[in-house]
Amino acid sequence: MADKALLLGINTYQKVSSLRGCINDVNNMHGVLTEIFDFPAANVKVLLNDKVVKKNVKSAMAWLFKDAKPNDRIVFHYSGHGSQTVDLQGDENDAADELICLYDMDFNNADTYLLDDELQAWTKTLPAGVQLTVVLDSCHSGSGTRMLMAQAADQSSGKLPMLVDSASTVKRALAGQTQTRGLGATEAALLATDAENEDLVRIRYVEPPEAIKAAIATRRPKQERGLTAAQMNHLLLAGCKDNQTAADAMIENQPNGAFTFYLCKTLRSGGALLARRQLIERVEHALRDSNFSQVPQLEGPTDQGPIFRSNRLTPAGTNSEPPATEEPPTAQPSGDLNDLKQLIPLIALLAPEAQVEALRLFGSAAGVGPQAPLRAVGERYLVYVHGICQHEAGYSDPWWQALHPFTLAYGPGRLGEQRREVLWSDLVNDRALEAQLNRAVDGQAARQAEQQDELKAAIIEALQDRSDQQLIATQAQPGEGDAPRALEERTALRIPGLDCLDDFTVYMLNDSIRAQVIARFTSVVQPLLASGAQLDIISHSWGTVVAYEALRELAAQGPTPGRVRNLFTVGSALSIGPVKAKLRASNRDGQRPAMVGRWLNLDAHGDLVGGALKGRPYQVDKDFLELKAVDCPQVMGLVNPGCAHGSYFSSHNTPVNRDIFAAFIAQA
Repeated sequence: MADKALLLGINTYQKVSSLRGCINDVNNMHGVLTEIFDFPAANVKVLLNDKVVKKNVKSAMAWLFKDAKPNDRIVFHYSGHGSQTVDLQGDENDAADELICLYDMDFNNADTYLLDDELQAWTKTLPAGVQLTVVLDSCHSGSGTRMLMAQAADQSSGKLPMLVDSASTVKRALAGQTQTRGLGATEAALLATDAENEDLVRIRYVEPPEAIKAAIATRRPKQERGLTAAQMNHLLLAGCKDNQTAADAMIENQPNGAFTFYLCKTLRSGGALLARRQLIERVEHALRDSNFSQVPQLEGPTDQGPIFRSNRLTPAGTNSEPPATEEPPTAQPSGDLNDLKQLIPLIALLAPEAQVEALRLFGSAAGVGPQAPLRAVGERYLVYVHGICQHEAGYSDPWWQALHPFTLAYGPGRLGEQRREVLWSDLVNDRALEAQLNRAVDGQAARQAEQQDELKAAIIEALQDRSDQQLIATQAQPGEGDAPRALEERTALRIPGLDCLDDFTVYMLNDSIRAQVIARFTSVVQPLLASGAQLDIISHSWGTVVAYEALRELAAQGPTPGRVRNLFTVGSALSIGPVKAKLRASNRDGQRPAMVGRWLNLDAHGDLVGGALKGRPYQVDKDFLELKAVDCPQVMGLVNPGCAHGSYFSSHNTPVNRDIFAAFIAQA
């Protein structure tokens, strides 16, 4: 066995701006390779800072392939700056060659950087049967071993700090201007005021000189390379799209590359046996949860199977640091259901096909196979219902990834099988726009639009009152003898979904649209109930109104063989006064739909849309209120309400996904 890895990291450059997290990236990746994937430490070569020059890098790249045999694993990892220069070969669609910056980076000297053409040429010399994985944590790294696309640049040449003030970003996020930490070069330069501030997010990008940018803009490519991912003989994991920037940031009190950090964290917390596509999706979800805008990329001949061949990785080696929230899995189930639950951390990490086989094996031993109908995978279904604003098929994928590690109730949870989605936003998005366009020429449309405006204003006022109360609660109380403080101005907190409220008012005021939306729900749920299936429904935001009214309509049609074991209303708009008043008259009593076994309501601290439901007037079994808004920043004691509203589905939100969703799903 000759598994080898080359890890390159540059914090301090000779001529261009410094970074902070690249050496930590190398250390992190070194630990993952040696501890989880059993790479011999002696076969992991590390080059840092001034050692990352072309002579050393080329020599180490040749060493990687030397004596490599079929089934050997080779890893090339780079953390540092990326940039572009003029494409001299005429094989780039955008007339720009992507490059990674070496220690002595100088645009006038080709020996100080490594072109994507050079990386591609190197991959073509890969010995047959050897598994090569390239990991690039730099700007514009997507397609880093194939073809790359240049991003328009606006800054002057020279040594730029390329920093992003994360505190400013949070403030703008609270004002509704942005919610991401990966910004373009122009905005970065505007915020680059303190090169020593550890709280700044640095961009791993070096701006080309004006002459190079001008040449790129005027040059015409001779031909397209035409290389597709299917033709690649290796796997590429890139920190961002080929037109994006990658972040170098303080994460968990240490400087790191955002992509490398969350890639390693995902691999350590059980991602080692995930299919490649599932792995990169979990990393993307983790980045998004932490407000990084970069989208990691996966390229290669296939996205199936683990990042490394499964026959090189035993279950015991999949997770050298078991999640602290789970008990160690037992090796031999004794036949008790609790033993099967202990296996969830391992089984949930397998590829879908392997999960099915594991469920078949262990489920039979634990008495949860076909002889126990309510626990048979084929009879349990999870149904998701989204809120307002545009949603596309697959919107529940990240929600499921957050829940998946804690439940086996739906097997692999393939979308369209044990996991279903209610998709209804298209019915109201276009209709809301149409109503606004027609109001000036159609009297009936104008009257309906006025009603929608009134309802929208009432909802906004109710939400703004909640926002005001949060602000008041965070202000210091007046001292003895001081006059009470007045609320000088309403808070700048952004109300989640405010831009889409027209969509929801269409649902509430247009009986025809309401019927169509409810029909979307019943088309998914009614056949399952009629077949005797056992459902768990997780509805979110304004979609909780759709789920509640649709279930009431189904209940009015009479008993069903199946039942809804748990109805979860999450960040529920059912709590808003003007919404309650516009429910169908028969639904305003708040009765629990007859087929629902338990109704559980969740509300996070700072979520302006959600609130208490039990007894107001709804027959909710339990309210979970003031839940922690996981991964949400605070400014002046205030939580970003948009972040709070989506925090339930964060992959880090174990208290919700394990202790509420999965815990009640596991109960009879």
